[in-house]
Amino acid sequence: MNVKRWIKWGIALGLIAFALNYGSDTYSRIAIEKTLTSIVGLRTIIDESDIGFTNSDIEIRNLFIFNPNKFNQRRMVDISKIYIDFDFPALLEKEVHLKKLVIHLKEFTVVRLPNKETNLDYIRVIQELQKNPALVETIKEKGIDFHFDHMELRIETVIFFDISKKGKVKKKEYKLNLNQQFKDVDSIESVQRIILTEAITKTALDKALNLNLKSVIKPIHGILKGAIGITKKVLPKTSDSR
Repeated sequence: MNVKRWIKWGIALGLIAFALNYGSDTYSRIAIEKTLTSIVGLRTIIDESDIGFTNSDIEIRNLFIFNPNKFNQRRMVDISKIYIDFDFPALLEKEVHLKKLVIHLKEFTVVRLPNKETNLDYIRVIQELQKNPALVETIKEKGIDFHFDHMELRIETVIFFDISKKGKVKKKEYKLNLNQQFKDVDSIESVQRIILTEAITKTALDKALNLNLKSVIKPIHGILKGAIGITKKVLPKTSDSR
């Protein structure tokens, strides 16, 4: 067991539980930001004034995941809303049971630098894939188990910035307007995989980036197969700039 990772999860969930009991948005915001930064591998910020709590649910508004400093485009992900309905006692147990997870992703930005490096390379699940393609299919967060009965995912727009060696920037904007529902999502890692798969494959960016997502998709194949809702591949709106 990865003891250090388990301790981080325990502290974060403890802060969230404390905040839910005593009504402190500040403690909860810090806990959630630290937890998501650890999961994704990139700095995550939440607009403090837009976090709301009741006895058994959490609503987060305006959550941003930032690119590393080498990318001029600061934000990778702009999530306008996350809603979580959970079993409160499960926060203090090894298994965290969430009845419902709703993610409304406003923009997902992909950037490719002149050396062919992309901001996707810095997402933890992609890093694990690059390090060890054979093991990434079975990697899950150790110490605490998560289960989501129902997950709803909306993705409005995917933006791709392709930067050439001469500094020319080609921008492609995909109005995806994806709205899907998934059942029995078995881990936080599966949530990441679903978002990546839907954002990248529905825009065909996996082909443009020569990105092999088979090992990302394989563990969630059954979840994707059972998905219902609106989804389609879209053509991008293209613009060039210097």
